[in-house]
Parts: sequence; structure tokens; C-alpha cells
Amino acid sequence: MPALIQICVVIVTMALVAIVIMTARLMTRFNKFTAELSQLSHAVRESVVKFDPLTREAQALLTSLRGVDPPATDAVEAAGLAGERAARISSSILHPLELPVLAAAAVATGLRSGARHLLKRVVKHTHNDSQINRGYYHE
Repeated sequence: MPALIQICVVIVTMALVAIVIMTARLMTRFNKFTAELSQLSHAVRESVVKFDPLTREAQALLTSLRGVDPPATDAVEAAGLAGERAARISSSILHPLELPVLAAAAVATGLRSGARHLLKRVVKHTHNDSQINRGYYHE
């Protein structure tokens, strides 16, 4: 056999060995992947089994809340009507008192402002007199 054919046979044999090794590694990785996928599906099944009672309880709660909805709506509407009545009553009581209270507040503000101005003038006048006489009072 010529040397060229022998070299080709060796190369083909090495290629086949490499393909076999790669296929074995691929099969090993595929087996690991299927094992992990099996564990994941088992965990999902366990979770579904745990969530099944929760969904039943949630459905029962929603069913019971449907019966509560109309009375709760009626109570909210009644509270709204009571609030409107209270607002009307307080408005009718406070409206006549508004103008006198505002007038009294304005008078009090005016008196306070006038008193402040007067006291400033008195203090300023007294302070100026003491500076003119160098702190001595003459009568």
C-alpha cells in the first residue's frame, strides 16, 4: 500500500475516533440535561399540587365575596348620603356666622397693627429723648 493511502486511512480513523468521542460526550451531556429536566418537571408537579388547594380557597373566597358586594355597596352609598347631609347642615349653620367672624378678625388685626405702630412710636420717642439728654432726665 502506498504511503499516501496509509496516511489517508490514519486520518479517517482519527476522524472517526474524534466523532465517536464527541458523540459520547454529547450523549453524556444529553443524559445530564434530561435528568435535570426530569427533576424540574417533578418540582413543577409538586408545586402544582401545592397550588391546587390555594386556587380552590381563592375561588371559595371570591364566591363568598360576591354575596358581600351588594350590602357593602349599599353601606357606602348610605355613608355618602350621610356625609352630604352633614355638609349641608354645617354649611347652613356656619354660613350666617361667616361674615361676623371675618369682621371681628379684621377688627382684631387692625387693633393689633395700630397697637404695634403706637408702641413703636412711643419706644422710638423715648429712645430719642434719652440720647438727647445723655441719659439724664430733666424736669
